[in-house]
Amino acid sequence: MDKQPAIAELRFADQGLSLYGTVMRMSAQDITVRLFTVPVSRDIFTPDNRVELVVVARDNMFSAATQIAGIEKDNLRLLFAAPVRSVQQRKEQRIPMELGVSFRPIQDDGCFGSWKSGGTKDISSGGMGLVVGPGIAVPGKLEILFILPTHNVDMAQEAETSGDDPTNPYKMQGENRVPSLDPPTRIRPIKATARVSNRRTGPHGHSILGLTFITLSPPDRIRMAKFLNAHR
Repeated sequence: MDKQPAIAELRFADQGLSLYGTVMRMSAQDITVRLFTVPVSRDIFTPDNRVELVVVARDNMFSAATQIAGIEKDNLRLLFAAPVRSVQQRKEQRIPMELGVSFRPIQDDGCFGSWKSGGTKDISSGGMGLVVGPGIAVPGKLEILFILPTHNVDMAQEAETSGDDPTNPYKMQGENRVPSLDPPTRIRPIKATARVSNRRTGPHGHSILGLTFITLSPPDRIRMAKFLNAHR
């Protein structure tokens, strides 16, 4: 995660479309983004077309209104149309957050184990604290799925429907049953691979695992950055 290049989300509001790419160069006047994918129609790359830009680079996230200057192959050049708005992030700052998590082991040969359920204790751009029930063996590498609520109402609805006490992070759903990751908002889950960086035993025999993200897709990195900044 630390060595990943700056990534960009380009939001074409009129078309209801977001594209993602890697920042190749940036100056006070413009920015060039190499796109991961391009739309079927390249009409949206018309010069002067407006684009809402969000960039995540190491410990910083910034957004800006831009307009298209031109495109060469998959390298899109944008001109800043307004001052850049910057939000400094503390990379290791963990935000207390209780979310349902599905996880499964990744074995040394690349095979996956069965899905199990847990919950977050806290979360940051680089990892999370994962709480799992007594007796659940967790290896050093995992694949995880979790939902980022879009606002506080979603979090309240999830707490009401789960039947769990939202103030108790150690009260789990069935240990061998994958929790529902389909909240009322129908938001796509975040998927990541992670390694266990530390372990300790919590109340009632639960394990508290410090996870460090290994892989996280560019769209999910942007989603995580927006979510964490909204809750700081």
